[in-house]
Amino acid sequence: MYDHLRGAIVEKQPTRAVLLVGGVGFELTIPLSSFERLPDTGTDAILYTHLYVREDVLKLFGFASPDERRFFRRLMNVQGIGPAVALSILSSTHYADFRDAVLSEDVAILTRLKGVGRKLAQRIVLDLRDALVKETPDSPRPSSAPGTATLREDGIAALSTLGFTRGAAMKEVDRILGKADAKLDLGELVRIALRSAR
Repeated sequence: MYDHLRGAIVEKQPTRAVLLVGGVGFELTIPLSSFERLPDTGTDAILYTHLYVREDVLKLFGFASPDERRFFRRLMNVQGIGPAVALSILSSTHYADFRDAVLSEDVAILTRLKGVGRKLAQRIVLDLRDALVKETPDSPRPSSAPGTATLREDGIAALSTLGFTRGAAMKEVDRILGKADAKLDLGELVRIALRSAR
């Protein structure tokens, strides 16, 4: 129904963005990987969309690139993966790392992803391996790191959305930031927290 939306970013959070298009504010659920690539609020951006329709649910998802959306859709085609788990996977790993794990059939690495147990990891390998051999979406890693205060707040918000209580999220973010080097970005912070939680 919608391929993409182009407009001004009115609001952005680690898992949510509001895009103003022709006077209409579209609320989109986004993965952390897209949040890291969005420009500042008030700036124009394009989000590639996926409309999720199930009985009483109508939800619009947004992605920073067509390849990221393709990755999400591939995950959604795996039996046992819904939009919440697909977003969690997108938020907790880089595409290249995920692809390498699937191609090498490394179930142990896949089970480190939030929401992925051993059986689901095996299903992912079974369902996606052949397709991933043929296709390599472009998924560049973020190149800039936010300031520590912004990183802390964004990290807490992202972990809270991914199932942590706010108190646990604050404790984990502070623990990681206390040990991290200056180059740590939001994606890596969340990945470290999710690995520690397993």
